[in-house]
Amino acid sequence: RTCFQYFLHPTSDVCCQRSFNKSCKTIDWCTGLNQVKVKEANEANEVDAGGGRNQDGESEIDCSMNKWHLSTVKGEDKTCTNSGEFPEELREDDEFLLTSTSHLCCKKAFGGDKDCIVKDWCVEQTKVDEGNEGDDKEGGQGDGGDDDGSEPPESDFVKLDGGEEHFEGEFTMPWDFGDPPEWEIDDSMAHSGYHSVTNIPSKVELATRTLTLKLDLAAASTITCKMMVDISMPFDRFSVFLNGRIRSNIYQGKDEWSDLLVGLAPGENTIQFVVTNGDLFPKFDREAERESYGSGHVWLDDCAIRPDK
Repeated sequence: RTCFQYFLHPTSDVCCQRSFNKSCKTIDWCTGLNQVKVKEANEANEVDAGGGRNQDGESEIDCSMNKWHLSTVKGEDKTCTNSGEFPEELREDDEFLLTSTSHLCCKKAFGGDKDCIVKDWCVEQTKVDEGNEGDDKEGGQGDGGDDDGSEPPESDFVKLDGGEEHFEGEFTMPWDFGDPPEWEIDDSMAHSGYHSVTNIPSKVELATRTLTLKLDLAAASTITCKMMVDISMPFDRFSVFLNGRIRSNIYQGKDEWSDLLVGLAPGENTIQFVVTNGDLFPKFDREAERESYGSGHVWLDDCAIRPDK
């Protein structure tokens, strides 16, 4: 056995039992760090209520920190939004008042009423940023602009109104496994049927393995997948990105299928499922210690995209 097996453990309970053979005091450094980041994001939201920009004109808002809640803006009745404009008291009961998606917000607040209005502040802010960039670029083009009569380039985003993906045969969604492939179809693990998709582990420190979807949606939607996460820090982590912003980070796996859910705004969306290596590799046979440290794999199955009602 190596020193890693004696001093690194997947949970605080295992650490206490193996080190002291009883319960002990635990200090969760990750939770403390996350609270600091949330506080910093909140302070950034308060810097400039008129747009949240710094001196360089860049947005100071990290939308990965924002959660969905009832709008507190006068006149916005029956509206769910992910803006940072809400009373600070909401954070005290965020389990009940702040939700991860617009769909859950409408469901919790209005019982899933189809008349619930969804206002995605993050998407609106992104469009403002992109519009400002576009104005700067177009300033020196003159009357003719850049229209040379040629056909516009084909979009990488695939129009989709919804659908299901079970990875059994022909794909129903435009999955990009990477080139060369970083993910693959796997027949050793499945939530239903016979297949799922999984990352191809890398032996390079800090390497990433990315599975991508580029979708053009007609309406606000939610993507759901079943996931089996068999990873463990400090060796690897699993992240979900939406339009370049982190929506979820998972550092420890579970020996069961669980739900993955991400809210999507109308229009173009890039969803990335990423497994990232740590800056060190186990000095022991990880497969022999898989129960404690995982295999470095993440499996996805039974994915679905459904418009929010």
